[in-house]
Amino acid sequence: MKQPILYIVGACLLMACAGRQQPQQTDSVAVMPTEDSALQTTGANPPAVSTEEQEFRTFFTSLRELSDGTHDTLLRSMVYFPLPLDTVKKTLAKKDYRKLFSAKMQQKLHAVTDENITRVEENLPGEYNERLRRMTDSGTAMYSVKMDDTTLIFGKVSGQYKMIALKR
Repeated sequence: MKQPILYIVGACLLMACAGRQQPQQTDSVAVMPTEDSALQTTGANPPAVSTEEQEFRTFFTSLRELSDGTHDTLLRSMVYFPLPLDTVKKTLAKKDYRKLFSAKMQQKLHAVTDENITRVEENLPGEYNERLRRMTDSGTAMYSVKMDDTTLIFGKVSGQYKMIALKR
């Protein structure tokens, strides 16, 4: 009589254990590469990528996508006002910013490629460049985006990239 009870208890234990799910364990052993692929193919170290440049490119991509006319408040916050136009004296006010993102400008923005984006030299002479440099955070880079007959200048203001000038 004890034997059938043992079989029944054993069967119950097996069913209880089978219904219980064990957490899946995966082997996560990281293997470090022996060499960088750039080093393998060229024999040289890969160029360093600026995180500041990456940050600017992310900002510019957002600006380009938001310029469609449906994100006015957010787009307005991406421009430093009063925005200098062409010279130190002529500016665009915040209330007139919609002129800045016309349909023609949107087409130009969407046609920008990596070749159109350059870092502005830190020591460019002239009152205009000095004024732009004073508008930006000290020690940060400025970037220019050349589009046909228009150049947009960008720089960090209070830790965030903004469009800080437009030249035609």
